[in-house]
Amino acid sequence: MVEKLAIELPAVGAPRRGCRGGRSLGVPDQRQYNQHMPESTVRDRIMRALEDLPPDVTFEEAIERLVFLAKIDAGIAELDAGKGVPHDEAKRRLGM
Repeated sequence: MVEKLAIELPAVGAPRRGCRGGRSLGVPDQRQYNQHMPESTVRDRIMRALEDLPPDVTFEEAIERLVFLAKIDAGIAELDAGKGVPHDEAKRRLGM
């Protein structure tokens, strides 16, 4: 039996949701994943992310956090552009 792993990421604005309604990524009726995000500048989002860090954070940790969030945004942009891999295809590639 395979356990499901739930990963919670700290919020940087409104919560983002993945596949809604059981839809696989890459299907024609795919929704925009960041459609509910409030309009804010990149600078505002960076400031919020930095404000959420603990007071004793190092420069390296802060930069690592910003790079992590930038990669999440890049991935969401790919999904919005329809470049996602359907769930069945991902499982096939992983040999599942």
